[in-house]
Amino acid sequence: MYYGRNNASFWVAHATPGRNPALIIRPADDEAFRQCPGLAAASFVVTVRYGNESHVLLDPPSQLELGVYRYESFPPPRLPTIGPTELEVRLDFGFYPGGDSGQPCDDTACMPLDVAHTGTAFSGDEIRSETGERVRLAHGPRAVGRSADTSTCSTLDPLPAVYMATENDFVFTDEEGMPCNVVAAGSALPATPDLRWIQVLGDSNSRYLVTRLAEMLNLTLAAEHTAVNEKHPTTLIFHDGTGSGVVLSFQWFFVRQDPSDARNLAAINLSSLAAYLDSIPFAPTPAWPKSFTATETRVTDLFLSFGSHAPGLTQSGMRAGMDRLDAGLRERFGLARSTYLLLTAATEPSTIPESYGPQSAMRNNMIIKNAQNAVANEYIRSTFPDTIVVDFFSLTRTTPLSLKKDSVHFLSEVYSAQADLMWTAMHLADLRVEPPSLP
Repeated sequence: MYYGRNNASFWVAHATPGRNPALIIRPADDEAFRQCPGLAAASFVVTVRYGNESHVLLDPPSQLELGVYRYESFPPPRLPTIGPTELEVRLDFGFYPGGDSGQPCDDTACMPLDVAHTGTAFSGDEIRSETGERVRLAHGPRAVGRSADTSTCSTLDPLPAVYMATENDFVFTDEEGMPCNVVAAGSALPATPDLRWIQVLGDSNSRYLVTRLAEMLNLTLAAEHTAVNEKHPTTLIFHDGTGSGVVLSFQWFFVRQDPSDARNLAAINLSSLAAYLDSIPFAPTPAWPKSFTATETRVTDLFLSFGSHAPGLTQSGMRAGMDRLDAGLRERFGLARSTYLLLTAATEPSTIPESYGPQSAMRNNMIIKNAQNAVANEYIRSTFPDTIVVDFFSLTRTTPLSLKKDSVHFLSEVYSAQADLMWTAMHLADLRVEPPSLP
């Protein structure tokens, strides 16, 4: 069992009959392993496939008895489908103690090799029925349908995503599974100043996202800077050259496992657009439009991502990081009109090269969800209650392998969807500044 539980063939899945079916996952030899404590810490990924649509179940299963898992709530399809509903069941970990609490070891950070030595190993393989087939629901939920008057998504966390294979695109639903619309990047916003400064603090995923958003807004890369000992640009500045409209900037930042993250944050000068541009040692110094430097332009929209460069952090380690960054975040959030937290994207452990060793023991979605994102969300909501949280995790958890560049990065379609979510967040923030007039 020690090794077998980490293999998909150790498990079987089946659907219960009736109008309200449930998915049951259990050991193939359930008599030999009945009520086995060593099987009580497994994790799975279940994708519900309604023809063209893919929905990933985000809520954890209940455990009927030790080692027997039950999913009984399935999101409805957007459109009517013909034929049975398929359930793709994949084994993440057959054994991951502490994964659901984000604390697989007692320290602020865990070494992947130490976690692996407890018997934890990522699988990623599909669990089938006893007959070797994919599980099907004879009676799935009824389709919610499409409505011309579907409203804009009013809450962006949680924000379940649906992948539409034919369109190679994503649509979104609210917590009740009802469709909601996002605001396309570049659409008119309710309260846009003459010069809108959008600042993003994040890692390489944020850099890809900012670059894609700039393309969607028809902005030009005006300047970039790469800090010492870095391989890729750590500062990017995009604008359209008119001195008005949008200036979009990216600054390299992420939570670390040491105090250098607080020092890096303290070095980011967001007191004004002019001060920020002057603080970066561009070579040569660009000729900025006068509006960038002649007025004290403040940050209109400040987006923060804590990134994925500290995969070893546990819940306690992430909390220590929030304590360390607190003063710097309070100062910078206080300088912006509107603030946003971009939850860290899901990872794909199956694509981590074997030469990297057992990194998947810590670089996985249980840790991202239950340690990093859970603590970041808790900290931001309690410290900055007006900050809008944007659920990039659910979107990227639903992203198919075909749209993933590697274990942590994505293709442009995903960054386009993220850009639309950013724009939707700005739309919601603007409504607070400029509420819609009553008819």
